[in-house]
Amino acid sequence: MGSTFSERIERVCTAFGRQPAFIEPSGGVVTFQDFFDAILRFAERMSQAGVQPGHHVVVDHREPVAFAALKFAIMRLGAYPIAVTPETMLQNGPIRVDWSIVSSDGKLTDHPNSLVFDATWAGPAETYTPITPGGGIIHATSGTTGLPKLRRDTEEVFMARINNGLVARGELNGPVLVAHNYGTLIGIKSVATALLQMQMQMPMLWSVEQTLTTLVDCKVTHAFVPPIHLKRLAEFAADADIQTPLLERINVGGGALSASFAQDCERIFGAEVFTDYGSTETDTIACARARNTEATPGLVGRIWPGFDFKFVTEDGALSPTETGGELFMKPPRNLQTQNYPGDEALADQDGWVSTGDIGHLQKSGELVLVGRKSDLINTGGNKVSPMVVEQAILKMGMVSEVAVFRLPTETGIDAVGVAVSGGAEFDVEALERCLKSGFNALYEYRVFLRDRLPYGETGKVKRDALTAEYSAG
Repeated sequence: MGSTFSERIERVCTAFGRQPAFIEPSGGVVTFQDFFDAILRFAERMSQAGVQPGHHVVVDHREPVAFAALKFAIMRLGAYPIAVTPETMLQNGPIRVDWSIVSSDGKLTDHPNSLVFDATWAGPAETYTPITPGGGIIHATSGTTGLPKLRRDTEEVFMARINNGLVARGELNGPVLVAHNYGTLIGIKSVATALLQMQMQMPMLWSVEQTLTTLVDCKVTHAFVPPIHLKRLAEFAADADIQTPLLERINVGGGALSASFAQDCERIFGAEVFTDYGSTETDTIACARARNTEATPGLVGRIWPGFDFKFVTEDGALSPTETGGELFMKPPRNLQTQNYPGDEALADQDGWVSTGDIGHLQKSGELVLVGRKSDLINTGGNKVSPMVVEQAILKMGMVSEVAVFRLPTETGIDAVGVAVSGGAEFDVEALERCLKSGFNALYEYRVFLRDRLPYGETGKVKRDALTAEYSAG
């Protein structure tokens, strides 16, 4: 039996043939054979254009099923889909891009090797494209503002990470909702997991209502959802009294949930809600039922067997597990990723990788996280750079002083707090509207007017002080 990812995809798709594999945003059905035919056609088209093994290919396409097929076709050619935007790839820097694939209705680029994805890509392949070993995937660690860090996984590591999730969470026993962005690692891993488990899957559709009604009609039993979409789905389902009797389990990745919000979701959907904890450097390493975290905010469950860990103090000394500190992990070798560009190992010479998270173990052995080493704000699974938002606000000319900080909310999904120094007549709501229109309307922005901002002795704004002040009401 073939063990590579591309071999597994081909075997499953041909074996399950005309059974439905995807529900498209338009409502159409794509069978396993349809999906594999698309992979072959896309691989043929790219190969004819000159895409070769080892090349790095940017894909900018909005339709999720075709987007996934394009990524898998690139891997089949022994090449690497790379998760950067067309704008990023044209910046001067070390990122190598050999090809750019853009939609006919998308934003064209000045890249010398641009392929326009249009109607000519449809239809069956004229020849069979064999699998070329050596492919993989280059993905972003986080970030919707600023330049994300990139990591490179070989096809073998990608397959091992899919298996790691299946061993830890168990097999899928029915249709799946994949609400994550297919352009992210967690999204494309979820897509691949459902495919290899021979289950039909659906993405988020054009509206929350359409997503929920299709979820019910398709008898979805399992959902992979980021916190921000779970909030939208739960609010609509509660208001519209939509019942999901067959939904059994919701796995939330990319951010935390409060116990009270998880309890609300379990009542609304009739399904157990679990939060997955991990990173692109380590893969998923723990999972916990979110409603059980009420007495211990930040609890993410037991670290799975096979993952060594330790806690380190600020001065680099080893810390007792119950005291805690910065969490370092030593993931199994087959799950270890590499930095990109450069391909240097992310671990030190002994195999340890910093997670950037601060935490400790309870006496029960469960991991509790209390914060991040960096200032990035994790809002519903997306990372927001405070500095990027601050600079944008200053450019608006509305204020002369601003500080952006993490603001916990009652749902457990952090909002973006914005403290400004302005006069009594300053229009707070106008700034909130500008932020929603200028960045991402899914994020929650809360603006606070102050006489002055809190500065430390070094002249830097004390973001932690703002978080503590406004979290306390």
